[in-house]
Amino acid sequence: GVQTCALPILEAVAAEVKKLGGEAVVSTADLRQPGTAQPLVDTALKAFGRLDFVITNAGTAKMGDFTELTDADWAEGFDLKFFGHIRLLRAAWKQLAASQGSVVIIAGAAGRTPEARAMITGSVNSALVNFTKSLAALGVKDKVRVNAVLPGAIRTARYEGRLKRAMASLGVDA
Repeated sequence: GVQTCALPILEAVAAEVKKLGGEAVVSTADLRQPGTAQPLVDTALKAFGRLDFVITNAGTAKMGDFTELTDADWAEGFDLKFFGHIRLLRAAWKQLAASQGSVVIIAGAAGRTPEARAMITGSVNSALVNFTKSLAALGVKDKVRVNAVLPGAIRTARYEGRLKRAMASLGVDA
């Protein structure tokens, strides 16, 4: 799943691709379940006949006190933010290798700057960084360029909500 605040970003990327003469598919497909990625790749192949790049992005994981986060919370976070990327890229890899394409994995800054209440997100994002480096090594062999982007704070509705909660809990204003 793609978090709603990221959808405008993905649509802007697609618009830029179109402006440069390319074509793009933007999807908010839920890739938490096995078998959900291949239909998305098939849609792109049917529409365009080839696949030159894939940008992956996912929603956020549950935040909270470490002692209160359950195994189910951790599993859901990894299903959404880690396995979704893997499922899509595994489904697309042969096509990307055939076109000598590119991959951009949008992880998150929490992978490098952990926070106590965002342990699941931070753990998943650091796992994505490791996965990206490993996939990039495979990409050298298969001629697929692989990169990760770890954006920091971006002023979105989600960010504004987190900022307001932090200000309230600290008793400070903006």
